[in-house]
Amino acid sequence: MKKNEFLHLSDKLDMVDERMDTVEKLLALQQQSLDYHIKRTDLAEQSLQVLKNELMEIKTIEIKFTSNLKFIGRVCAYIGGFSAFVLVLIQIKQALL
Repeated sequence: MKKNEFLHLSDKLDMVDERMDTVEKLLALQQQSLDYHIKRTDLAEQSLQVLKNELMEIKTIEIKFTSNLKFIGRVCAYIGGFSAFVLVLIQIKQALL
């Protein structure tokens, strides 16, 4: 092999080595970016789970509140009906006397 060819091949190997270094640096940066993304995704999933739990608590409170309001409404309706019945009886009694 001639000296020029050897130097030419040596230069080519140096260029390939430089490219490999660049690729390794890029890969390291991408790995760092991926690690950051995974961390952010984990935090987002944890926050989402907290929000889901809080929403379930709110829904439970809402169901209890709604059922209590319905119960109070029924009691008020029965009291109103009973009051109207008593008033009708009082009016009938007064009309007969």
